[in-house]
Amino acid sequence: MVEVTIYFHHGGEWLTSPEPHYDRGCVTYWKGYDPELISFIDLVNEYINKLGFVGVQELIVLAPSGKYFEIIDDEGVKTLTSFISTEYKSIHLFATEDCELFVDVTDIVMHDGLFLLSLIVNEGTDCSESEDDSNNGMVFSCSDYDTDELENFVTKKNRNITESLQYYKEIVKGMAFKDIAEAKQFCKLYALAKKVELVVVKSDKKRLRYTCAVDGCPFLLLISRDLTTPGVSVKTLVDHIECGTAYDNSLVDYSTIALYFKDKLQSDPKYKVKEMKADLHRVFELNVSEAKCKRAKKEILESLEGSFVDSYNKLERYATELRSCNPGSDILIHLSKEALSNGKRKFFRMYICFKAMKLGFKSELRPLIGLDGTFLKGKTKGQGLLEAVRTVLPEAHQRYCARHIEANW
Repeated sequence: MVEVTIYFHHGGEWLTSPEPHYDRGCVTYWKGYDPELISFIDLVNEYINKLGFVGVQELIVLAPSGKYFEIIDDEGVKTLTSFISTEYKSIHLFATEDCELFVDVTDIVMHDGLFLLSLIVNEGTDCSESEDDSNNGMVFSCSDYDTDELENFVTKKNRNITESLQYYKEIVKGMAFKDIAEAKQFCKLYALAKKVELVVVKSDKKRLRYTCAVDGCPFLLLISRDLTTPGVSVKTLVDHIECGTAYDNSLVDYSTIALYFKDKLQSDPKYKVKEMKADLHRVFELNVSEAKCKRAKKEILESLEGSFVDSYNKLERYATELRSCNPGSDILIHLSKEALSNGKRKFFRMYICFKAMKLGFKSELRPLIGLDGTFLKGKTKGQGLLEAVRTVLPEAHQRYCARHIEANW
């Protein structure tokens, strides 16, 4: 029986020109798998349960010919497994999520003999990557290339943040990250989840090295750029260890705490700092200062709502957008004259009148602005004016005082 290796490609991008093909991304795999046990639902569940897909719209396989075929159901899986042999034992799968654009490829059941075309053409020759398909970064023409190269092109795990940080309790050699910043973030959460204190030995744009804070512990973690994959990956790992619980962990800073509590504070902004401290101690036996939790909470709320100061910095862009979206509207921003005299810009007040409001106001105006109800100089001094308007001149126009309009505007 021929065992197969199934590669699950994810995290890349589908390109449709000149032909549909998958660009970059990461890979996880099943090695030494019995082809008779392959089922459609198991392949779909790998993408949903392990790789974090919301739903699988299409399940697609890359043929040795360089063409892509869709697997719709178990009938498609049966067709795929019928091609398995000593020459074809590496299966490359791809998927599109429910929210992604549909990739127009042929149903594998309707392959019309094109699936194994390159194996037939290249029979008796050395295995190599097809030069004709060099524009397609994911075309492979032999299983040897797949096995040797993609062993190092391994999994980018599902990294949802749960209460126990269950997806952050394991580091494996070859684990991939988008960049050094993401790797740092993962290592901080790993230290929190494992209740260990790590020490940063080296940190720059290309490399990241950690050791354990406990003397004599052999733990070593080296993350650096990977020429075979985008981003960085774990190159050296000497795992540990039973060093005991780190009750005071300097690697767990306020930004790590903010990342851990972000979803909880988003659903409950009234979640208290003392509750944050209590939860960290309950779940991770971690002693953390109230000031650190306060700063973490502030960062979360500011990231969710936007900082108070930054909202003022966005006013001018907001005014520009209003003018472009509502031609004819009046938008004025007044700055403090006192602050300007000191070379600073400080918001004073803002006036907005949309064109529709102006047109509506003008359409209901009466012909004149009169003097009804004002105190008049002269002999009569306005006596009887209101009564005259109310009874003697019942059909006279009613108007607002110009001075009052100006004062109250």
